[in-house]
Amino acid sequence: MTVGVGIIGTGMMGRTYSAGITRQAKHARLVAVAGGRRADQLGAEFNVPAEPTVDALLARKDVDVVVIATPHTSHLPLALQAVAAGKHVYLEKPMALNIEECDRIIAATKQAGLLCAVASQSRYNDISIRAKQLIDDGTIGPIRFFRVTSPTVGWDVPADGWFVDPKEGGAYLDWGPHGCDTLRWFTDSDATLAFGMFDNFGQIPALDPSAMVSYRLGSGAMAQFWMSYEIPSPGLGSYMQWLAVGENGMLDFDRDHLRVGKGDSWEQVMELPAWNWLVDPMADRRLAMTTRQVDQFARALERGEPLDITGEDGLAAIEMVEAAIRSARTNEAVAIPLERRPTAG
Repeated sequence: MTVGVGIIGTGMMGRTYSAGITRQAKHARLVAVAGGRRADQLGAEFNVPAEPTVDALLARKDVDVVVIATPHTSHLPLALQAVAAGKHVYLEKPMALNIEECDRIIAATKQAGLLCAVASQSRYNDISIRAKQLIDDGTIGPIRFFRVTSPTVGWDVPADGWFVDPKEGGAYLDWGPHGCDTLRWFTDSDATLAFGMFDNFGQIPALDPSAMVSYRLGSGAMAQFWMSYEIPSPGLGSYMQWLAVGENGMLDFDRDHLRVGKGDSWEQVMELPAWNWLVDPMADRRLAMTTRQVDQFARALERGEPLDITGEDGLAAIEMVEAAIRSARTNEAVAIPLERRPTAG
């Protein structure tokens, strides 16, 4: 394993990357961690140095790639700092707060000749991979409708954490990139129009914990996202659900089950043992979704493979999210691509 990874951020995702790389990676190795009050504990857990500062981590010659797993507002400055130090950049989603910040990260990495990727773990679940194969081989025909649902019973984020700060962009900026990226991936199509509605019905200490968003795709397909942390018990089953409706059939799947509807019946295609990430956040299945992408990034450096998920993909997801947010503010549909606002620097 020749590609050295340094992780900035020592919360849940920092620990996820540390565990995944240490236990499962074949082409990457964990070199060091930095950031936050838990750095020493995380470094000790995975037997790597906990650097006292980000600068110290970036100064290490054995760090080739920097994983940025920190609050959303820090993604742009940390990415630019990593690029200035000559490090390849791997950003946890969302890529940044808005499209202008994404543009700046992409421009900086390209000018420096460095790679930039944005995490999208949902592409790397075994069920999602099989669903993509069935869509690509024409099993259900051209996609006409796509629905993505994330119904969560109650708030599953610490009330006193950074996530509840409105400056971090709110719940849809955090969750939306999952749905937006997988929608583009499953359909091989970009969004051209967005209409969004957001609300907080009064029990969640965060910005816009419920969202209903519609997208029109360039292919002509229509898509709907429904995300809410305000679902009452007993809930609706899996907290991430997809429904793809094609001309000749349908795919209904979550992270544990996949079935195909054709003719007069449904056929179960895949079924995996269920897991609850809140109960077992370091389960092998969850780690694998992250580690597969890290390993692919490492192979891109070692062998020159094209990246599965680029900075441009991260930007496209943020553009869809931002379009929905703009729509919710104006109560009007918003065309994509968005008009860029002037930026400084």
